[in-house]
Amino acid sequence: MNPQIEIIVDDIAKNLTNTVFFVGAGISRCSGLPLFWEINQQILLQTTQTAPEKLVSLRPEILLQLIQNELGNNVLSFLKIFRDKHFKPNSNHYLLAHIIKHRGYVITTNWDDLIEQACNNINAPFKVIHTPKDFEDFVNDKIKSNANCGYIFKMHGDIEEKDGNFSYESIQMTIGDIECGLDKNKSEFLDMVKAKKNFCFMGYSGMDDFDIIPEMRKKSIDGSFYWLQHNEETTQVMKKDDLLHEDKHNCPDDSQYYQTKNVNDVLHTCANPYKILMDTDDFVSHLCDKLNISLPDDNQNDSSHSPLGNYSVAVSDNTKNFILGNLYEIAHDGHNAISHFENIINRNDGDQARACYLLGGIYNRFFGKEKDKIIHLYDASFVLYEKMLIHCESTHANISLKNSPLFCYPRQIILEEKQTVLMRPKHVWKKQWIVIQK
Repeated sequence: MNPQIEIIVDDIAKNLTNTVFFVGAGISRCSGLPLFWEINQQILLQTTQTAPEKLVSLRPEILLQLIQNELGNNVLSFLKIFRDKHFKPNSNHYLLAHIIKHRGYVITTNWDDLIEQACNNINAPFKVIHTPKDFEDFVNDKIKSNANCGYIFKMHGDIEEKDGNFSYESIQMTIGDIECGLDKNKSEFLDMVKAKKNFCFMGYSGMDDFDIIPEMRKKSIDGSFYWLQHNEETTQVMKKDDLLHEDKHNCPDDSQYYQTKNVNDVLHTCANPYKILMDTDDFVSHLCDKLNISLPDDNQNDSSHSPLGNYSVAVSDNTKNFILGNLYEIAHDGHNAISHFENIINRNDGDQARACYLLGGIYNRFFGKEKDKIIHLYDASFVLYEKMLIHCESTHANISLKNSPLFCYPRQIILEEKQTVLMRPKHVWKKQWIVIQK
């Protein structure tokens, strides 16, 4: 074994009860569970029958938010995969279960229950903390932190099964759930644990830019952070000076730029940072040997990834176009976004008003030079909304502009958008066009 790895494994083993394991989706990969891009791909295929790479690579929080905007909470049915009994714990989960058996702490962003399964299989008592009330009680010591069990802290909530039905009440999966950061009690929990414990990160990308990472890097501590990054080609331990050198050469054009930045920013907050590049299975095996942990013979899983369960709700052609149009806009592909909104307008039905409004926004953002086109689309949207409102009032339909899915954009907003376009100086439009073209 690499001498530096040997020292780190020894340190973690000696300070096991003082080390928090922070784990992400990577630990469940070889159990067959999908990573985020595979979930994105399956959701797109089942809702729109297409999955372009440009959209599959979007942040999952954003993709799920835009799809949820169109389909409502029905989209949560995809999460059932994380309770599929086909998936079994692997070596990573059994290591964590043994740590929990010694009253350890495991923090995770995962929704599966494979750590819990491993704990049950080795008779390790545990408690899951996942609701806002759970975190509040833990921080306020209403859940006794010296209880005779270990803890699993689920930062993004958990899937609960009640009477054969799944509940997703505590799940945080969209940009709307996380854009304001962690709630007060989760934030206080991380501050409390950081002040007392060392951290070992496993199978975690560090790409939770909206909630976890801002909290993890906001305070400096005296402890040690070990960040394990899976790498089958090399074994390397990077310390503080190595990380500073990596920061200087971290190029924004590199596909790993933001992940490297997030990981290093967190590591810089502690006195003793270690980034460990090696095969995760080897690291887990070394640590299990050091702790005299015997893994079950049947802990190896079929690594083939099962597809998500079928999405049972029919998705109309207009809804598919709304989903794809909005996603292409987020992906900075104005031409494809326009194409999908024009598909809706050409169908000449009740979704035209909203499509015109959104199309006006696309032209405004990507092709600001076409001022007349933008004004025309906002005007058309306003007229169509007016007609729908008159129809609803004449038929005494109990619908208002603000709360009906048909009327997603109140008339006042359309007028304000149009006025903004009319008042914008020509030189601003020209400048915007040049910037976009770059």
